[in-house]
Amino acid sequence: MESNESPLHERLPTCDENGKLLSDLMMLIPGLRNGSGRHFRTRLAILHAVLGSHRDVVFADLNAPLNLLWVSVRARHGVITELAAEIRFRIPEARLVGHTTAGKPVTEPVYRGGKENRRRRRTRFWIRN
Repeated sequence: MESNESPLHERLPTCDENGKLLSDLMMLIPGLRNGSGRHFRTRLAILHAVLGSHRDVVFADLNAPLNLLWVSVRARHGVITELAAEIRFRIPEARLVGHTTAGKPVTEPVYRGGKENRRRRRTRFWIRN
């Protein structure tokens, strides 16, 4: 993961070494900035291990003040799902916010957790029956 003061859009690679477009994903990691120093270092070590061991990761940026992780990967079927699942397995509070494939946003529904949404889903379920 890089540490740089320039804006992300200036550092973000769009193509790999062979000129193929990269895919991007963004994950929210709630409580990252508010945790203790030990909590932060543990989460950082986990992210470093997961991203470092994944062969398709080309670029990663952790914006700790915003609790956001941005990752650029070589585009292949299922890579974003694999990577997000591996991160969520090790850091359960992490949430996939969005990702793009070859520069186009993916329109799949994104999990929106929280008590309000669970209540709303339950209410809709009872209204339909």
